[in-house]
Parts: sequence; structure tokens; C-alpha cells
Amino acid sequence: MGSFLGAWVLFPLVLLLCSWGCGLLVRRIAGGALSAGLIVPVGFALVLVLCTFFTSFSSLAPAA
Repeated sequence: MGSFLGAWVLFPLVLLLCSWGCGLLVRRIAGGALSAGLIVPVGFALVLVLCTFFTSFSSLAPAA
């Protein structure tokens, strides 16, 4: 039951919160020029970019 809960509830919730936080960071850097409807998608894109960056280099892979 625990792995089911983690896979179907906790992981999407954590991903949503990370995407929302990164989207707010991008909005702040952009000076508030980011629409409210784009905060989560832009944040998700930033999460993907950061994860790709950290796993691309063998010296940074343990940090990911």
C-alpha cells in the first residue's frame, strides 16, 4: 500500500510543488512578466532542465 500511495499521490504532489516553486522563481526573475497560468508549466520546464544538467555530468550525478 505504501508504494502505491507514493507512486500515485506523493510523487505527483512533490513534482507539482517543485514545478510551482521553480515557476515562481522564474516569474520573480522575469520581473512579474509571467502569466499566472504559465507558472507551473514553466516551472516544470526548469525542473527538467536542472535535472538534465545535473545528470549530464558524471561529477554532478551524485547531487541529483
